[in-house]
Amino acid sequence: MKLILIFCVSLLLVSCLDSTKVEPTNLSSGGSVAFADLFGIDEQEALRDLPASLAQCLRRAHEDFALALDGKDPRHAKSKGAFSDGGTSLWEDPCYTLVVVRQLSLICEKGIGLNGAIFGPELRFRTTMNQPELASIARTRFVTMETGKIEGAEYSGCAP
Repeated sequence: MKLILIFCVSLLLVSCLDSTKVEPTNLSSGGSVAFADLFGIDEQEALRDLPASLAQCLRRAHEDFALALDGKDPRHAKSKGAFSDGGTSLWEDPCYTLVVVRQLSLICEKGIGLNGAIFGPELRFRTTMNQPELASIARTRFVTMETGKIEGAEYSGCAP
């Protein structure tokens, strides 16, 4: 059982050797996320009704989230490094953390696996100034390694 798992992980890693940066393709949503869809309040209402610092925080977070959906680097948050999971990167702003997920993944069902990666941004906000716990908003999706979409997907064996 362990040998099969090691073999599957090895196959997944070997399939990624040709590209050090995994990029999604054929994803059409882009940065079309509306401010109100993320925060439940219209941007103009936020600017009018919320404290200025909070409204500006949400405006920066929205812009960086939209850029990340388009596969671009955030404008406001600063890079704090990357993970070794396929390219997930961490970005910090004084009021939020933006995690741009690029995580290698293998979906298995009854011994058949689909190689791919999970892509997308996740915004994390502190619930209060003194709490380390974070509230998050995410928009991630699974894409196959070769095509960026499920059609024509690459299948492999994996542990049942």
